[in-house]
This record gives sequence, C-alpha cells and structure tokens, in this order.
Amino acid sequence: MDLTDAGRWTHGPIFLKQQPEDWPKPPCPPPDEPESEMRQTAMAVWLTTISTVPDPQQHQTLSDYLEATAHQLHEAANLSTPVTADDYATAELEALTQAQRDSFPEESALLAASKPVAKSSRLMSLAPELNEATGLIRVGGRLRRCSDLTSDMIHPIVLDPQHPLTRLIIQDYDVKLHHPGPERVFAEIRRRYWILRGCEAVCRHQRKCTECRK
Repeated sequence: MDLTDAGRWTHGPIFLKQQPEDWPKPPCPPPDEPESEMRQTAMAVWLTTISTVPDPQQHQTLSDYLEATAHQLHEAANLSTPVTADDYATAELEALTQAQRDSFPEESALLAASKPVAKSSRLMSLAPELNEATGLIRVGGRLRRCSDLTSDMIHPIVLDPQHPLTRLIIQDYDVKLHHPGPERVFAEIRRRYWILRGCEAVCRHQRKCTECRK
C-alpha cells in the first residue's frame, strides 16, 4: 500500500465511494491448524457405519436434523411422553458420536480401548482423548492449564470437515451469525468444535452460500 498518496489519507480508498456490494471481498484467512496436520497428504474418507440416527444428508438444516434424531430415538425407546430438551441434548450427542464413528473408525476403536492412535492418523497432532462422560473424541491437553476457559474451549470436539453433520454445523453458525466473514464463523465454531482444516471448510461453505455471496 502506498501511504505517500495524500488522497488515501484524506478520502480513504477509492472503493469506499462505491456501493457496498461492489466492495472487494476479503481473502479467506489461511487455516489455523497444527503444522503437522497441514502436512498430512492422506485423503480424508468417512464411512457410514451402523447408525441409530437419521442420515444428515437428508436434512437441510441442523435443527431439522436434530429434531428428527430426537424423535427417532424417542420412538425407539417406546416413550409416550413429548420430546423434551433433554431428548434434544441426547440427540445431539448421538449425532456427534455417529459422525466421529463414521469419520474416525480406527481412532474411535483405539481410544475406546485406552490405546494411542496410530502415528499416521490425521488426529495424531491433536493428542486426542476420549471423553469418559460423553464418549466423544476431543482435542487433548493443549490448553489444560487455562482455568479461565470452558471445558469445550480447552478440549473441543473433533470433526471431519467432509462429514454431512459438520457441514450442517458450519451452516448453522453462519446463519445464526448473519453471514459474517469466515474469520468470525471460524472463531465461534472453535469455541466448541475442532474441525480439521476448519477455516478452509468455512470458506468452502461461504463460497456456496447465496447470502454470503451477496
């Protein structure tokens, strides 16, 4: 940028005189991932395992999917009572668990047996841990000593960027935040989830989002 141009100091950049929709789009930030994770060259593959929850690919929004999951689990338990907030929480946990089984079957089995993941695993650099209370794979002790952070922020839930549930989660954050820049969506997601190559996943979603392209 040429800071010797007096016009830029007094009037600002030229694009400010244009309509907002004609302003240049900010570039997507580089992914904020561990260096060793970025060097992984293995193709990410997720497999559909035996599931007790609906297929997320059949739903357009995260809320619709969780509602369908809650009702399916409710009916499977032969409960005659209305679906409650606790049922929705259970549905979310089951959906996340299934997504991790689909995406990380070997890692799920090893961690459940209290064994470390393979050195070739995409999760190796995250020092993954299996949460005993929920059965979810979370990032290991990166911020364990930060007492001012929540448990989710210290040990975010690990997700594959290509899994349909992950895409619904990204879409849900984008909509609730009113389609801001990718940095904001990525930062909010990081408060609870660690999506592999997450920044790229957010940018990929926003390139396809009609509202984000306006």
